[in-house]
Amino acid sequence: MAGKTLLEFNQKLKDKAPVANSPAAKSFYSNAKTLYDIVTNNYKMEIREIISHEKKYSNVVTIIAETPTKEKKRIEFQEELEVDLQKSFKSLFLGKKNSIPGTSKNFKPSVVGLDSNVEVYIILKDSTKQVAISKKGGFDVAVHPATIGITNDWYTPQQMAEMVKNYFSNVVIGKDNKNKDIKLPGPIVQQFHDIMDAALTTDLIIDYKVEQSKDMAFFAEAISAIKLGVLLQNPSSSSGKKIISYIKFDEETDYLNVLKKNKRKIWIKLPIEKNYPLLDYYISYNGKKEEKTALKISVKSKLAMAKGEKEATGDTNTVKFSDLFDDLPVNVDNWYDTLKSMNLTELKKEQFGPKVIAYSSVNAKLLKTGSMYPIQALSELLKDTKTKDNQYKQIYPTLSRLGQKKPREDWNKIKKINGKGEYSPDDIANAYMNAFIEVGDNLKTKYRYQQPISDIKISAQDKLILEKTMTPILITNNVPENKVELKILNLIIIAEKIIAKSATKESKPRYNFYRMFFDKVIAEKSLIYSIPTRVGPDKLNIKFYAYNNWEEHYKGFKEDLDRLWIGLRGKASTNKTPDSWGGALGISV
Repeated sequence: MAGKTLLEFNQKLKDKAPVANSPAAKSFYSNAKTLYDIVTNNYKMEIREIISHEKKYSNVVTIIAETPTKEKKRIEFQEELEVDLQKSFKSLFLGKKNSIPGTSKNFKPSVVGLDSNVEVYIILKDSTKQVAISKKGGFDVAVHPATIGITNDWYTPQQMAEMVKNYFSNVVIGKDNKNKDIKLPGPIVQQFHDIMDAALTTDLIIDYKVEQSKDMAFFAEAISAIKLGVLLQNPSSSSGKKIISYIKFDEETDYLNVLKKNKRKIWIKLPIEKNYPLLDYYISYNGKKEEKTALKISVKSKLAMAKGEKEATGDTNTVKFSDLFDDLPVNVDNWYDTLKSMNLTELKKEQFGPKVIAYSSVNAKLLKTGSMYPIQALSELLKDTKTKDNQYKQIYPTLSRLGQKKPREDWNKIKKINGKGEYSPDDIANAYMNAFIEVGDNLKTKYRYQQPISDIKISAQDKLILEKTMTPILITNNVPENKVELKILNLIIIAEKIIAKSATKESKPRYNFYRMFFDKVIAEKSLIYSIPTRVGPDKLNIKFYAYNNWEEHYKGFKEDLDRLWIGLRGKASTNKTPDSWGGALGISV
């Protein structure tokens, strides 16, 4: 499928260009053509997306281009490309910069100025093998929406299904010994075509015999988007009525009538990959191709199923606090204060711990100290009179459970440290409590975590306990010692694991994040969750949850409120650098 044209590129630049027909405009568009020619002609790359940014980045346009072959890595393409860009643009070539919100953060884009004001960020995508033969001889789907060309524009469900079908009909999965393209076998193509046809029906359960792989997420998103679009096109069908009843609409509007009038004008839009953290696609139900009034859907696939189970289960995603509260700590306070204004005094008391954890996370991101926030959060929980007793009681049991992951270490036999005999559980808990508070109180800069443990102002006995007990907790220990102070990293990871354990029903603190998630995501942001769920080996059940049936999702078959529970999930690991897992702890949905 052809990439974006020079005309499309210029159209995106139009609002940012100098006055039309002026000498400055001619120079501006001449530079744009030079850049386009280098990317598409010299390097044979296809521009898949062109993003024209607004507000803070109003002078920026991002182009996302796909490298044409696997023989060279993306970084090699980028290095060669930058040599040509520097020759052609000289002082207007601005080197590499951090990518801006809404585009991939995996690597730094090359940046060119079209004049002294407008910048173009060039982000390269590796050419990807779209379908791979699995070890069992089957095929794993690795569908990339930018490659299919169905992102950042509005399509009917039928148009989107046709584009996905065309993809499977034409995708190249390799080369034969004569260097000719190998395409999917006919029966496999037909299998995926049948799935798309099933997505175009109002049935919520469809045949689905595709193997699970890590690259399956978008295929599930496409099925979900097409399915929901068709249900809105058929609002009087039994499935359509059921789904429509779940969605929180404006009570003053007869939306069933709106849907009946506009059923030929149901539009789907998938944002560019990784553009939005909380949603995967929009559906316009009122005939308008605009995001503002469209429904917002987040797809969380349950495609992997444990052996012997009838249906896939488990959490589907981790939602970061910074996304819930739009990166603003004050929004955490505002949400918490509404619990009092609604006469929910008991709930406010219960939600104090979650509020502290959320505030610490959002504030740490604002201050660019993201990797330290588990320690900051635990420090606050251990100091506050509302939370410290239960949190203190949680520390030792949590450490004991974590320690069991390392069989070579026995947490019940921490003996003769410095010749003083065995330390009690309280001694160990106190040592960690003191260290967390000290590190939290003393945090001043982004790089505080690099401070050696010998500099922490706690007692010698506490230091000995920490040094003896930190390392056994970690499952892996792969961060090079010259990059970070491992003992401080261990302390951060332990803090995250303690907080995550504190958000379980059996814990002492019992921090439940259900209310926070419901208030901020389901009610305020009006997000609809689509959960494609594997049923048995060859069926897929498309489930939708929104304001009016969200509790049903968490109650299950019991009506007791204790089933309304959302905990936390931590992802911190010494396999990753601090910057990459800053704020990794999140609400486990």
